[in-house]
Amino acid sequence: MTEILIGIITALIGGFIGTFLGSYLISKRQERKMSKTRLIAVKALDIIKKYSQKNKSLRSAENDFNTSLSVPEKRAIIVCLHKLGISVGIAVNETFNINSVCFIDKIVDKNTIDEMINQIKNGYCDNLFYLDPESQFSTNSLFTLRNVAKRYVTEVLSKSYLKRENNISTFNCESGWEKLFTLGELKPILIFSEQVGVPLNFDDSGKPDPNKMQSLLKDIDLGLFDSYLMWNYETYLNVKNQNKMVNNIINPPIKLF
Repeated sequence: MTEILIGIITALIGGFIGTFLGSYLISKRQERKMSKTRLIAVKALDIIKKYSQKNKSLRSAENDFNTSLSVPEKRAIIVCLHKLGISVGIAVNETFNINSVCFIDKIVDKNTIDEMINQIKNGYCDNLFYLDPESQFSTNSLFTLRNVAKRYVTEVLSKSYLKRENNISTFNCESGWEKLFTLGELKPILIFSEQVGVPLNFDDSGKPDPNKMQSLLKDIDLGLFDSYLMWNYETYLNVKNQNKMVNNIINPPIKLF
C-alpha cells in the first residue's frame, strides 16, 4: 500500500513539474520572440526619429524605412506602428504594398517617437505585433477614406487660399486638383472639402494655417470626420437641396421692381 501511495505521489509530482516546466519553457520562448520583435519595432522608430532632427515629415523616412527593414520585419510591426501614431498611407490608385510602405506627410516629433519606444520596450504593445497588415490596410474602407481625406488636406487644402471681400469669404484651390483622386475617392472628398474649407483653417491673410492643418490630420485619425466621409454623396446633395428649398420658402429672395 505504501509503495502504491509513493508511486501515485511521485507521478503527481512528476506531472506537476512537467506541466510547470513546460509552461515555463513556452513562456520563455514566447518572451524571447517578443523581445526580438520589440527590438525590430524600436529599430524602425529609431530610423524615423532621425528625421525629427531635420524637421522633416514621415514621408521623408519612407525610403530609409523600406530599405533598412526586411519584408518579414515590416510585416511583424507595421500595424503596431500605425496604431501608435505612425500614419501609414496608400498612394493614389494603389493598394497597400508591404514592399514599399508609404507614410502620411506629417512632421516627425522626437518626443512622440520616444514615448512610442518606451511603450514598446515595456511590452505594452505586444498584442499589436503580427497583426495582418493587408486585412488592416487594404480591406478597411474607413481607413482608406481617412487616408484620402489626409491626402486632400496635405495636397489640396494646404495649398489653397481664402479670399475675403466685403465680409464674404471665398475658398479657392488650384485648378485640376480633382484629378488627384479617383471617382470613388472624389465623392466623399467633395463632402469633406465643404466642411474644412472654412475661415477657421486660414490666417488673416487667407493662407492655410499650418497648425490648423496638423490639427485636421489628427482629427481625421481620431475619426471626427468619419460621418462626412461615410455619407453617400447623392444623399448629401438631396439633403442640401432640400435645405436650400426650405430656406427659400422661409426667406424668399427680395425682388426689386
